[in-house]
Amino acid sequence: MINNLKKLESTKQQFYWFSETPFETILKEVENTFKQKSDDAQLLHLEVTSDAQWLTTASSPNNTASPTRIAVAFECKFGVFYKGKEMDLKGVFSWAIVNIDTNVSSKMWLDIDGTLKELGSSQELRHRIYYDRKQ
Repeated sequence: MINNLKKLESTKQQFYWFSETPFETILKEVENTFKQKSDDAQLLHLEVTSDAQWLTTASSPNNTASPTRIAVAFECKFGVFYKGKEMDLKGVFSWAIVNIDTNVSSKMWLDIDGTLKELGSSQELRHRIYYDRKQ
């Protein structure tokens, strides 16, 4: 599998809030998204095509060094083998982590054909960082 995650390198340290192996986790999650629908699904390649957009919250404005919530979104294009066919797709991968200081929980989204204009830090990501509060 050939992957290009270079656009995430400048903020790689931030991804360690999410996982000890964040880039591997992202690749696995993208593949698992398709495997849930078809057992033969396989991620062939993934290329990040935008810089990451980040949001964080802290327990108080004076304590920004210890975030309680973090969310990230970036655009990517990827190839998958799915239901017997190779497909080239694009979209937005988002990941939010909450309760960092207590009972950590995270959620990921893969929006096929989505853009950062609609799903980035000034739009949907502002809601996704609070995914655990939705009823």
